Amino acid sequence: MSSIEERLRRIEIQIQQLSDLEAVRKNLAAYCKAVDTKNIDLLGSLFSQDMDLSVSPWSFEFHGRDAIIDFYTKAFLDTDGSRHNCVNEVIESSADGGYKSFCYFHSTIAIGSESLVGWGNYDDTFVLEDGVLKFKKKVITVMVLTPLKAGWAGPDKIMSVH
Repeated sequence: MSSIEERLRRIEIQIQQLSDLEAVRKNLAAYCKAVDTKNIDLLGSLFSQDMDLSVSPWSFEFHGRDAIIDFYTKAFLDTDGSRHNCVNEVIESSADGGYKSFCYFHSTIAIGSESLVGWGNYDDTFVLEDGVLKFKKKVITVMVLTPLKAGWAGPDKIMSVH
């Protein structure tokens, strides 16, 4: 049988892991809120200094919080509003002490009088920075993004982005 100290240590580790998993979930929700409300300050607080962002199928690649914030700032100018959510999160600890998560997203976006629907995947990596879990890497894979007037979305409904 394990000593009380060993059992207590295992419980402390489990509590820390559960706290970290909840922090990752909160970051995913905060990311959606920041994008939907165009809150650059909130968005920036979620990203590590040396974060990487890639967005496909458009092959967008950005490195560093400042470059990524610049990308979002410009993207927000093109939209009149959005709502999106993450679902079916799978979160796992990584060998470097951080976490990896995968989830699906669904979005509705307004650009002028045009309504868009889209969905895809988020693959995220989180690391501790200044004692806080932050996004280290975000891979956004858009599978569908199409105007509602184009009919029901399908794989051939990826619209061009300028």
